[in-house]
Amino acid sequence: MAMSKALGRYVDVKAVMDAALTHGSVLVTFDSRGSATAFSGRLYYYKSLLHEKQRAQLGNEVAATSTPYDGIMVSRKGLPETTLRIGKTFVNATVTTESGETVPLTLDASPSPAEDLSDDPLLIAALNFGKSLDAK
Repeated sequence: MAMSKALGRYVDVKAVMDAALTHGSVLVTFDSRGSATAFSGRLYYYKSLLHEKQRAQLGNEVAATSTPYDGIMVSRKGLPETTLRIGKTFVNATVTTESGETVPLTLDASPSPAEDLSDDPLLIAALNFGKSLDAK
């Protein structure tokens, strides 16, 4: 079944992601594993719709877009199969230099402004190349 492209159909997803941004992460428990899986899919689809909307507003086929939700991820690790952890992106690792010095990680999940790439020569060349392939 195809998912709706109407952003208003995802108010529950938006509410959960807003809660995750406010609290760092939240646990959401569903009545079945299938419902949890469906919600996870809807969450990622909603995020992609937000980017699609920005690209359309910029009038570009390809653009650097961002939303407040870019740093949100879904995880089930260590949880019951009906529960999702929804929260800010995290790295469960230690980063060190080759000399053994620990490197602190700063993950900035805040959005950067969308960038208009319509005059980017590389993008223009890639789009023209794609159009030339379509013409063949």
